[in-house]
Amino acid sequence: MSKIVKYSWFIPLAVLVMAGCTQINENIGTPLNFSKTTLSEGSSHYREALKQLGPPAIVSSHANGVIFLYEYAQTRERQLGTSIDYEPIPWLKWFKFSYGRGSADRQVILLMFDDRGILHTKQFQTWSEDLGGGFGVELFFSVRKQVDTSGLYRSIGINQWGVALLRSLAQALYTR
Repeated sequence: MSKIVKYSWFIPLAVLVMAGCTQINENIGTPLNFSKTTLSEGSSHYREALKQLGPPAIVSSHANGVIFLYEYAQTRERQLGTSIDYEPIPWLKWFKFSYGRGSADRQVILLMFDDRGILHTKQFQTWSEDLGGGFGVELFFSVRKQVDTSGLYRSIGINQWGVALLRSLAQALYTR
């Protein structure tokens, strides 16, 4: 038996699985490029941090100065969903069953300035975290127009607009 025939079941299965897959990506904040900053402890002023990194996500005061916190997160949620068309239970096709899991890659910069605005401490951290997962059931329904309004949407032909200008306004607007 050839390998193509032996694994021919894989193609329809892959198409079926991929048809119900969704991936949602979201960026929260702007990516932090800590390697390009020229901030040095003991000499950089907070104005330099604002110039190089922009406004921080969180500003907090502490006993001897101020703290800037910069954050960035890139989240990914992967979902697999399907609906079931099972003849003995016909109402089952109106529901979608889905399972999803999420993860995030995070970056954080913490800058501590003294009471003169000079950088005292800088820390940069990156990590990945599992955001968990869940199972959901959705009800499918559709809202659509019940009235035919296609007669109200008409276009004037290329040769008709000039003739319409010769008619009265009421005739031009309400005749076809």
